[in-house]
Parts: sequence; C-alpha cells; structure tokens
Amino acid sequence: AENGEAKVAIVVDAAATAARRFAADDLAVYLKKVTGGDFKVQFRPAEDRPNILVGQQAANMVYPEFTVEGLGSDGIILRTVDNNLILAGGEPRGTIYAANTFLQEYAGCRWWAPRAETIPKKPTFMVDTIDVA
Repeated sequence: AENGEAKVAIVVDAAATAARRFAADDLAVYLKKVTGGDFKVQFRPAEDRPNILVGQQAANMVYPEFTVEGLGSDGIILRTVDNNLILAGGEPRGTIYAANTFLQEYAGCRWWAPRAETIPKKPTFMVDTIDVA
C-alpha cells in the first residue's frame, strides 16, 4: 500500500478450500486495518500490478512449477517472486499459517485473545525480498 491505497491484488483460486478462502479474506481485512487501503480478493492475477498469491493453486496461475509438496499439513512458504508474493502452505492449515505469519512478521500485527489485538497503522507498507520455507 502507498498512502493508504492498495497497490496489489490478493488472489485465491476460484475453487479454493474454505481454509484458503479464509486466509485470503483475513489478509484483506488486516491489510486494510494496517494501511487503510481496500484490498480486493479476486480469482485471477492482476496483470497491471503485483499480486499476493494465496495458496499453491493461486501461485500456479503465475508460476506453474511452484509446489508445497513435502511441507506437511502445517508447513508454510512466504516468497517473493518477481513483483509477486506467494503465501502458501500444506493442507489444510498451512496457507492460513502463512498468511498469519506474514501479518505478524512483516506487518506487525499481534493477536492476544479473541477480541484483543494490536494492529499498527502503516499507510505505506511495502516488503522487500522474502524467502521463508
């Protein structure tokens, strides 16, 4: 985001599991809380701006060779490739964990209890190279 305006698309596959869809929707909600920008979840990668690709299936739309094979159910991958960010993990929970790890480690979000959270305000929020697996 730049000055409170979303500059990326959040992408999840149209046939996403409930867990992958939750990860994408939650990411949009919290990035809005952090930046003030409206992040839209869509089923196709944007061609005119960077994408946050949520789950292996979304990543495969841009990078067909990408895989989460061998991660197990809770493993995660957070990786920048070109101008895109991949947040993916094993099924069923890994992609949720990847999105939450990104929000915690890079956006600074903290959840203390069901209704207790600390969300920083960063109208301009960008990330450099990320490669976590």
